[in-house]
Amino acid sequence: MKRSILAKVFSGYLLVIILISLSILLFTFYVIKPYFTNKVKDDLEHQAVLLAEYFELQGGKSPKEFNYLVKGLGTKLDTRITVIDLEGIVTADSEEDPSLMESHKNRPEVKAAMEGRTGTDVRFSHTVKEDMLYVAVPLKRSGNTVGIVRVSVFLKDINSLLGKLRMSIYGVSIAVILLSLVIAFAFSKTLSNPIRELAEGSGKIAEGEFGTRVSIRSKDELKNLGDSFNAMAEQIQSLFNEQKVQNEELASIISSIQEGILVVNNKGMITLCNEGAEHAFGDIPLAGRLYKEAIEDQPVRKFIGETIQGQKTSSQEIEFNGRYFLCSTASVPAKKEIILLLHDITGTKDIEKLKKDFIANVSHELRTPLTAIKGYIETLMGETEEKNIHYVEIIKRHTDRLVNIVHDLLVLSSLEEKGFELDCRDISFQKLIDEVADMFARKCAAKGLTLNIDCEPGLPDIHADPFKIEQAMVNLVENAVRYTEKGEVIISARKTEKDMIRIEVRDTGIGIPQKHQDRIFERFFVVDKSRSREMGGTGLGLSIVKHIVQLHGGVLGVESLPGKGTVFRILLPI
Repeated sequence: MKRSILAKVFSGYLLVIILISLSILLFTFYVIKPYFTNKVKDDLEHQAVLLAEYFELQGGKSPKEFNYLVKGLGTKLDTRITVIDLEGIVTADSEEDPSLMESHKNRPEVKAAMEGRTGTDVRFSHTVKEDMLYVAVPLKRSGNTVGIVRVSVFLKDINSLLGKLRMSIYGVSIAVILLSLVIAFAFSKTLSNPIRELAEGSGKIAEGEFGTRVSIRSKDELKNLGDSFNAMAEQIQSLFNEQKVQNEELASIISSIQEGILVVNNKGMITLCNEGAEHAFGDIPLAGRLYKEAIEDQPVRKFIGETIQGQKTSSQEIEFNGRYFLCSTASVPAKKEIILLLHDITGTKDIEKLKKDFIANVSHELRTPLTAIKGYIETLMGETEEKNIHYVEIIKRHTDRLVNIVHDLLVLSSLEEKGFELDCRDISFQKLIDEVADMFARKCAAKGLTLNIDCEPGLPDIHADPFKIEQAMVNLVENAVRYTEKGEVIISARKTEKDMIRIEVRDTGIGIPQKHQDRIFERFFVVDKSRSREMGGTGLGLSIVKHIVQLHGGVLGVESLPGKGTVFRILLPI
């Protein structure tokens, strides 16, 4: 059960007050009772001494007169007085008949008085049938002890006085306790009310009531705490309003974006999506559902799952629901979420397919007339006069370039076909490189270039299409030789730790500027168009290499510095 601050503070004060009061009462009783008893003893001793001196002066009286005197004094002093001789015989007593009383010789207080000391004792009196306090002193005449004077009081009288004193202490203590409790309660309320108000204000803030303020009237630290609370609430309200505006703006922006946007947390729950995402997946609600249940397309589910596990940025083209999408993901490590962006590229793909189909059809249509033209040109070269042979050679050179372009376009079109299959088998890469090197040995020698082969001994066989791999290597080496005027061309191969073969074609040629390196694998892209035309380049070789490497599950990269040379690097699985 939850206890309030008031109850806790007040119960603490109550416990402290009770403990202090009990301690004071116990201490008081233990101190007052012995003090009061000793005080009574001292008074009785003084009475006994005075009586002894008085009785010394009354030495000439008869026993009867003396006994009468003792009884009168006992009545006046409200004290029992007993006079005892040295034999222990009671000669006078203020309460009883001395002749009927037994010998007091062995009483402790009497024995002490006979020895010249003041004797005291507390015991039950068989004569008066009560507990009594006794004090005895010697009775002297002419300096000699002739008897004992004993005075006594009833303990019930002492206890009665102590009881009255105790009741007075009880009354005062209760009054002090009650007053202390009232003060403690008032102080507890003073302390707990601001705390309770702060607690209630905090609860309202937590529930979203950011306009809540507290009013602390004290002038202590609680006042400072209340002011700080109000300042904090005002700041939170300002930040919340600002955040609310930003969220509304963000929601408006996200909803207006045509591309699909999904946010998935590390548990696979879709926490945010826009209309574009719902439309991409068939106009179904996605927010608040697991992506494995909401998304039926297996490639998309696999792509999201790999991104969640890897927590890295990636992109991939995926076809689903009859459309093509470029799916890009970005991780948000702080919130353990990923953001999936679906960009509909169906129109771009259709245009690209149309272009590919057009190029393939045109290439097929051009191949036959170009072959015929080339045949007639070769015939003309044998029959043309010397002065006109120069023009025929120009026609032949441009015809050969057109034939090469058509050939490369047909090769590229076949590689891009959806159902294209490689004719893979185990091949010796060392042997393949040697054959490629033989093809370019004479051309390198003609340009004064050095062609070096640097392959790791014992290079394992690779499972690949030998014709396509050879075609890729020929294109890379041909480019290296074409754009290198002096120096060397190096073909190297190494086995990596991940069961891959790293192939490099390195040259010391003109190099490729950094701004063009991302585009060199696009079809028809050339860095220097005039130079490429002059050297017979088609702008399709590197695009063909890229497609061949990708079909083999490999990776193609380039490093280059203008004037220093270029390195094309291929990673192929074994």
